[in-house]
Amino acid sequence: MNNIIFLLTKDCMACESLPVYGNKYWNTPNIDELAAKGTVFYKHYTAGASTAMALSAMLSGHYPYEFKNRKIYIKVEPSEYPSVFDDMQKKGYECHLIWDAFWMETAWKFIREFGDERKTTIHNLSIAQHTGHNTRENHITRNNEFLEKTYKQIYETLESIDLGKKQFIWMHLPHILKGRKSWMDDMDVFDNIVGYVRRLVGDDNIFISTDHGHMNMHKGIAGYGFHVYEPIVHIPLITPRIDGISEVNDLTCNIDLPKLLTERKIIKRKYAIAETTYYAQPKRKLAVITERFKYIYNKSDKSEELYDLKWDPEENYNILKYDYYDKDRKKRIVYEELYFYPYKDEALKELPRLRQIKNEIWRDAPKWYEWYGIVRKKLAFLKKFIPNRI
Repeated sequence: MNNIIFLLTKDCMACESLPVYGNKYWNTPNIDELAAKGTVFYKHYTAGASTAMALSAMLSGHYPYEFKNRKIYIKVEPSEYPSVFDDMQKKGYECHLIWDAFWMETAWKFIREFGDERKTTIHNLSIAQHTGHNTRENHITRNNEFLEKTYKQIYETLESIDLGKKQFIWMHLPHILKGRKSWMDDMDVFDNIVGYVRRLVGDDNIFISTDHGHMNMHKGIAGYGFHVYEPIVHIPLITPRIDGISEVNDLTCNIDLPKLLTERKIIKRKYAIAETTYYAQPKRKLAVITERFKYIYNKSDKSEELYDLKWDPEENYNILKYDYYDKDRKKRIVYEELYFYPYKDEALKELPRLRQIKNEIWRDAPKWYEWYGIVRKKLAFLKKFIPNRI
């Protein structure tokens, strides 16, 4: 293992944000050079469609459904599974987490996979513009003064770390860096930060990824967390060159990131799992993804979706849907009478195997527990508006 291991992730960074994955707007020379010198993963998937689930999986090496104590989205006890932080601490690395203070309130308590938390140095910065979750009265615009302060905080924090020692540094940058206005509006800023990290620690120590992507108006959806479609769960991963391999086109998953960081080991999977919530939540969606097909199960109405990612990478045609309502003609139309898809027999032949994988990992909580979780969440929300009594 190298003396410096630097994991650099940016929240909500879809593959289409980066030129190495096809973006045609941004210039990202630092990321492009790392990709050219390193290994680029082109079929890499996150296990969770939202931050806490995705990061819990990424740090622990376990899918969300494997966590025994996580039925719904609530505060969790630390270290249900040993994490990459545990491994680094045992190997004598000092461990650092650099992120925005916002995450201490909204993510830390839902993750708690940071090894011995007393030995992990937390650097809480103020570098987030906003998350895109909330509406606001004032429209946000670019602000170069804020941006310079963002750079200053990040660079001063990095320079405070003694790189003469064995260090594991994870820097998780926010949805939007302060000074910019929207998701994907700060890719040049991100690239500048990557360039600074390169000069500090060297190219052979940097791993770049994300927790999840976002829909970016695909299918008319703006956000993330409620779906397991490709723009959300298919994520970028760029690592130092591993075993002389420049591109990995096999299926990989972010639960294997600990092995990549500590052993530089690529684990190729026959399928990956991605889901939106823990098992006791009523609106859970679970996807089983293979090299070609994606199967989605929607818990709320027990509906299924099946997509051929090779034929239809934008997931426009649900192979299992018989017809749809045509608003223009004001009548129902049978898909097969209008849409040409020649591989339906192959898809339906694969369907039982995908269902079996889903059934093997699926579990349900009692109905009372589901409703208990919903009520508890609503009460916690309402409590914010109730003044404390002396």
